[in-house]
Amino acid sequence: MKDLVAYITSGYPDKNFSIDLALTLAQNGVDTLELGIPFSDPVADGPAIEKANQRSLEAGFKFKDLLEISEQIAPKVDTLWMGYFNSFYQQNMDLLLPKAKEIGLKGFIIPDLPHEALVLMKKLPKKK
Repeated sequence: MKDLVAYITSGYPDKNFSIDLALTLAQNGVDTLELGIPFSDPVADGPAIEKANQRSLEAGFKFKDLLEISEQIAPKVDTLWMGYFNSFYQQNMDLLLPKAKEIGLKGFIIPDLPHEALVLMKKLPKKK
């Protein structure tokens, strides 16, 4: 059997809607949810996601909103963060990775991750 994966832009149209939508998707068969991190220059995304990013940012989306959304949904559906490397890098990866694990995040999708950053991430200490 194959998994059903859905994508939503975090904070669009607002944080509470994102949480409600994510939980509704989980209750209706979605196995994995990709939470898109709004970015001001989403060069690899299509027009619909670009507009959702722009509207989320215009409404005041901050990275802390992603954390709050994820804390509500990750215990109920496998959750991945999808975004551009800059969004992750600005958060201090040494702090972000343990926080993501604590929340219960299943992983990241970072399409523009530079090889050098991947090498550094692999060198981070592993928790036992």
